[in-house]
Amino acid sequence: MATPPTQVTEYVRRPAPGKVGKVVNIHSNFFEVKQLPNITIHHYDVTVTPDVPPPVNRKIFQQLTTSYRESDLNGARPVFDGRKNMFSPKAFPFESRMFEIVLAGDITPNPNPARPPPKFKVKVKKASTINLEELHRFLNGRSPLTNNCLTAIMALDVLIRHQPAMLYATVGRSFYTPIGKQALAGPLDVWRGFYQSARPAVGMSSLQFFLL
Repeated sequence: MATPPTQVTEYVRRPAPGKVGKVVNIHSNFFEVKQLPNITIHHYDVTVTPDVPPPVNRKIFQQLTTSYRESDLNGARPVFDGRKNMFSPKAFPFESRMFEIVLAGDITPNPNPARPPPKFKVKVKKASTINLEELHRFLNGRSPLTNNCLTAIMALDVLIRHQPAMLYATVGRSFYTPIGKQALAGPLDVWRGFYQSARPAVGMSSLQFFLL
């Protein structure tokens, strides 16, 4: 086992507040996460065969959790990044398992009612266990930035992005909705969108939010 680093992450100290000029209030697109639970998160690696794009992966994940939540997933409500990473607040009763998922309907660009429903194999394998206490220590300047901290931040990011990704059209790391869309010339529309992510900050975790 590798020896963990001993040097604590050094934060750059901010300058002293100014004493001249006018005090003003500003609005920020950063929102403080008031409380992080001190729990253990279980990280699982997901492999879907055959390979499909993230929107289809999310449909497969939804079918997987609906069909197997109580029987195989310990009643947990995991979140998924649409590619390879699943995070759960509860450990599953296996280290690795293969599931077969059948999606209702045709998911191809040109649906054919006569085509049988597509079948997928989904392998779920335990990757790591994440203790959020280590992330708490890092945010308070009492611990270095470790791989466990980075994975914990990724888990929080997947958590806040999971539900929007299931509901809205996703392009890159941004979400778009047809609600309030505006028509352009020809067949084009302008959709409103937003971007959000979990970011570490000194002494706290924060949520960054952009309207697009």
